[in-house]
Amino acid sequence: MALICELDEQRKSVMPLINGDASN
Repeated sequence: MALICELDEQRKSVMPLINGDASN
């Protein structure tokens, strides 16, 4: 499912904002 891959990439870009950029 390419759709899930696309959503996953977007989520990875947004998650740092939600986690307070703790991932990076």
